[in-house]
Amino acid sequence: MFAKAIISTGRPLAVSTSVDNLRVKFIANSFLEYSFRAKKSFDREEVTMHWLRTVLCDGDIIYDVGANVGAYSLYAAMKYPSCQVYAFEPAYVNFCSLCENIKANQLDGRVLAYPLGIGSHVKPNKMFLRDTTSGSALHGLGTPESEGRRFAAKFTQGTFETSLDCFSKDARSDFPNHIKIDVDGGEGHVLDGMKNVLSDGRLRSIMVEVNQSVWNDRIEEAILKTGFELVMAEQLANGETVNQLFVRN
Repeated sequence: MFAKAIISTGRPLAVSTSVDNLRVKFIANSFLEYSFRAKKSFDREEVTMHWLRTVLCDGDIIYDVGANVGAYSLYAAMKYPSCQVYAFEPAYVNFCSLCENIKANQLDGRVLAYPLGIGSHVKPNKMFLRDTTSGSALHGLGTPESEGRRFAAKFTQGTFETSLDCFSKDARSDFPNHIKIDVDGGEGHVLDGMKNVLSDGRLRSIMVEVNQSVWNDRIEEAILKTGFELVMAEQLANGETVNQLFVRN
């Protein structure tokens, strides 16, 4: 394949993906980033795309927790020109690509990338990478564990962990109207660190990927208690993970 041959030489590949009359540009630094993130992100998650297309509004503030290389952050900022996106991605291999993709789409300032781990504490922490390929996932914040399973880390980096309650209350941050959470088994910790955000009426929707073998119904129950309704759900390919969209009543 032409793309794989180009990337195998160590050269990044510029590629555009057409979706909903938009052309989203990616600077792919690996074949994984090209084939899975650039080419498949907008086709493989029905609930996420429903959320992006119909729940968000222009002028909203969006937090993308676990942004990876930024496919959904880029789409949101392009579809809603007056929105502000905060994209959180602690893994260095993905953060670099996230920033390159923001620049390629001329979204500097409208998508703000933060190399932060989002959890329940505010402290220096470690990020354990299962893979050092750009576009990879299933890494671990604090422990070499993802989706409830231990792994042998290929690389350990430093990061800073913060909570959404802490981040959002800073005067230099905007409070979120919508939050997407995709952190490969760490979603319960993110939720533990956003109790004030959850109870605030300005937050109107939560799009979360939940590993039910790790959390059972705990995530759903915690969100429903704060005035949200589960409006859409989709089981993903591994059978243990489900995308759930919650909208405030």
